[in-house]
Amino acid sequence: MGTGKIGRFNGGLFVLLIFVQCCYSVAEYESLTKELFLQRCKEFDDRGGSNSCESLWTEFLRAFECPSTDCSYVSSHTKYENYVALMPPTTPKNKTMFFSGRTKDAAYNIGKNCVHKDTIQMTLLGHVFDEVSWCCSRNGQLDDICGQDKICTNETANLFWRQASHVYAQNATGYTAVVLNGSSTWPPYPEDSIFTTVEVPGLTSNVVSMTAILVYDMNDLGNFIQTWRCNSQGSRLSDLQVALTKKNIQYNCTDDLWFSSEECNSAIISTPFNTSLVVLMILLQQYTLWS
Repeated sequence: MGTGKIGRFNGGLFVLLIFVQCCYSVAEYESLTKELFLQRCKEFDDRGGSNSCESLWTEFLRAFECPSTDCSYVSSHTKYENYVALMPPTTPKNKTMFFSGRTKDAAYNIGKNCVHKDTIQMTLLGHVFDEVSWCCSRNGQLDDICGQDKICTNETANLFWRQASHVYAQNATGYTAVVLNGSSTWPPYPEDSIFTTVEVPGLTSNVVSMTAILVYDMNDLGNFIQTWRCNSQGSRLSDLQVALTKKNIQYNCTDDLWFSSEECNSAIISTPFNTSLVVLMILLQQYTLWS
């Protein structure tokens, strides 16, 4: 299994007073509405996109129309495939970042601040549907819950994200990375995650390599909780290496604590869940990754 530190430091001194949180944020999902959909779509357009947001909303209602009073229809993937094709989640070459194990926020910050890569949430589809819930449309209106069946509602969103993640992986090219949870009690490459069951199988020969970045939460004393390292027995990272090797994709792994520190995660995060106040004396001016 390959391990390595991928970058270099150059001088400089900074003192930061920060809050650090790695892996255990709790998401609050809100109901998807037309107003929220159009707002997020237009926010993405403001970054330089050119999408017909009203048309995408109309197509969304058509794609997710309720055919019956129960949720048996969610077993059909056709509607998901067709709609995802209208706004496929793609990133430029060498810019794709995956995540697994409650590391979405860490992956976003690492991608933005450290390695210049994009998670699926930085695509139009990901931005619009991030942390929202819905069921299906009736008479041009969107139901956020399939009756009282929350299990069905969860399955609707789950199937949608599995299809979106599959397309996202298929579109990946060049040098990629994945942020994994090194502090959890379960392996960083679990058998049943979307990354394991959907995204890795969806990778194509257009991907040159994937670097697994293990990130760590902090305890109340400000010490990193390193449950798993790149070479830990039982981490299943060797299974990831095997899966990538079969696709002729080079595997790398780093458990460098730099990726879990505020030196890399420069965005200030304040939340009531697992936060610690830390003062870091950082010998850092510029850090270049994959240079």
